[in-house]
Amino acid sequence: PALWSRFNLSASRARLGCLFERAKGYPLSLFYDYAIVSGLDQSGALPSEPGVTGILEANLARVQSLELEGLPDQRNGRYEKIADALFRTEAPLLRELIMSSDRDFALTRPLFGGHAPHLRQVTLSGINMTWDTGLFRNLSSLTIENGGIDFRPGTDICDIVRSCPRLESLSLQRPVIPE
Repeated sequence: PALWSRFNLSASRARLGCLFERAKGYPLSLFYDYAIVSGLDQSGALPSEPGVTGILEANLARVQSLELEGLPDQRNGRYEKIADALFRTEAPLLRELIMSSDRDFALTRPLFGGHAPHLRQVTLSGINMTWDTGLFRNLSSLTIENGGIDFRPGTDICDIVRSCPRLESLSLQRPVIPE
């Protein structure tokens, strides 16, 4: 079953059903590239329902690794569906999060309802977000590429590092830090 617990959400409905069944109760590693599938359905859904956001919401409690590529910007109607699923749904087993966008994807509220206690590795590329949520306090690895770091007044990068006492690796590649 562990062999079947890593899969791409852009698979057909029949294939996804088979993969979820074979994974049984094992933690999941999920991947999805919105940019590849965006031509299929402008609502952000897979060619078959319930759509990626529905799959994420229904299974996020079992996800240990989540990789979302090609996330849309706020001007795209799919943004709200994706963002709401990520904001509202807790991720108690999540250990690794990789998110990328080439369109300025912004996270304006805490991810996963503020609950991802096992989150250790985060890689963000082209993602803008606030960092004062406490969600990242257990991180051991943080990578920010081409992304914005939105600070509340009186907060700076040192505050982020201090809020991650277990941080062993920090990589900032072309970060956008407001003055």
